[in-house]
Amino acid sequence: MKRILLKCLKWTGIAVIVLIVLHAALLLVSGLVLRKEYIELRKAGRPMTAEEIIPPEVPDAENGALLYTSAILLLKSENAGNDSLLRRLGELGKDVGGKDDASREAREEFS
Repeated sequence: MKRILLKCLKWTGIAVIVLIVLHAALLLVSGLVLRKEYIELRKAGRPMTAEEIIPPEVPDAENGALLYTSAILLLKSENAGNDSLLRRLGELGKDVGGKDDASREAREEFS
């Protein structure tokens, strides 16, 4: 019984060592392949770092979002009957057929 247990432990140890060596070899090979692909992507001009991917901040003078925000606030402040002009224009858009998801999201965001 003891002899069988030692034999099983020996083969289990050998299997574990073989698996560890195999794992290390596969990590080495995959790392080399990945490094080669990164070099190829850099040569092709692809951005590879966060600094290269994230666009620079837009100066306020060139930022259209500020203009759109002020236009929305102006539309909200103007009256069209008993409601704001923005809400009235939204209702007119529904009547015309602006029932897509983008229109719904815009109405929810600015109402």
